[in-house]
Amino acid sequence: MGAVHSSSKDLYGVGRRRLLQPAAEPPAAPQAVATPHAVPEAAAPQPAPYQEEEDPSGEAERGADGEECLLQRAVDDFLLCAPSLFEGGTPLGAGGQGEVRRIELWGMAFAVKQTSYFQGRDMAYADVLPRAWVQLPLAVDTGATLYQLLPLAAGDLGHAIAALEERGQPLAPAEFRAVLAELVVAVGAIHAAGLRHADIKPANFLITPTNHVMVSDLGLLGGAADSARGWGTVGFAAPEQASLGCTALDVVAHAWEWVGDALLRRTRRDQRSIDVHALGVTCFCMLGADWRGARREAAAARGGWGRRGWVPPAWVPAAAAPLLKSMLARRPGWRPTLEQIRAHAFFEGVDWAAVEAQRVPLPLDLAALAAEGRCGFAHSAPQHATA
Repeated sequence: MGAVHSSSKDLYGVGRRRLLQPAAEPPAAPQAVATPHAVPEAAAPQPAPYQEEEDPSGEAERGADGEECLLQRAVDDFLLCAPSLFEGGTPLGAGGQGEVRRIELWGMAFAVKQTSYFQGRDMAYADVLPRAWVQLPLAVDTGATLYQLLPLAAGDLGHAIAALEERGQPLAPAEFRAVLAELVVAVGAIHAAGLRHADIKPANFLITPTNHVMVSDLGLLGGAADSARGWGTVGFAAPEQASLGCTALDVVAHAWEWVGDALLRRTRRDQRSIDVHALGVTCFCMLGADWRGARREAAAARGGWGRRGWVPPAWVPAAAAPLLKSMLARRPGWRPTLEQIRAHAFFEGVDWAAVEAQRVPLPLDLAALAAEGRCGFAHSAPQHATA
């Protein structure tokens, strides 16, 4: 789907449409049939209709169906005055694709993302991506400037890593395995839909209020065979993306492959392995107590720093080292798929069905860590938007 052009759109990009259908009107009471011998009864006095008071906080409507009604009211209000709501919001962060601010509507907190361009990817795939694992907009207001209404998260994985770095306490092996299992499921939800993300990194994994993770920032989302050359984030992008973080050897090797593809007219290759590479770098960031040192060690594991053999540092679990090295393989075909990662011995005993259903609680409070690291995150890593 191309860019959205109408004045206001919902999450499916087909025009302004309610998330919930309004309740049907109650049926009219049956009227008495008049007969020639009917005696009219005195009309009983009727009480004046109750004038419902406006409840901006929404407390009066909270309940089984009240939450959905309040959400629809919030969406309607957003579509009416998105620019003014954004201007009055609290800044959360800014990135390459716009700025994010926190707002409150009907007693609920949301994030509003403002950007000057939009390619419609968030809404184009809304019907094939699960909201439990992928952050999708609740509503979109288009115009000269685009505004997206998004669920508010407690923070992102980058914030949590910053808090761990400040404490000097990297994740324990059991904690790392539990968090990585959720990351694999979240990215796997995109791959299962025949798509690739192309910008996996800690800042693009949000921590939900229920202490689970979800993938965000779908600005580079595309089909599994769509090229991602020149895209991604330095340090996380795979060598075939020709990122500035790759070595000259990586760029030359893959430039030669590009020439071969063009001359031999080979079919387009599956690009989902670039997400596996970026996920491997993210793993090093979760394990390392130093942000930059972790990314440098990830490059060493890939072989991009002139080392023939890589010796895992003490902070990398021995059982995870072979898996991480394979995820960072220089050649895309040598990297495992997410299904192969699930079957790795490092995840022995993991109930993947329970993880997918979010029935397995994480052994650490990522939401609290993200809130703690939000303030000091700018001192340890580049700032990214959190929504």
